[in-house]
Amino acid sequence: MIVTFDGRRVNSHGELQAMVRDRTPGEEVELEYERDGERESVTVTLGSGD
Repeated sequence: MIVTFDGRRVNSHGELQAMVRDRTPGEEVELEYERDGERESVTVTLGSGD
């Protein structure tokens, strides 16, 4: 589960979608996610929705 998007808390799937739509393809953002009770972070490059 993604818990933060570029430092901003993600409270719902719809909120995450809005955060992604506000960005430009090719932009790098940091995601923090939780898996098996442990938090990890990763930097990703956003693609286009085409």
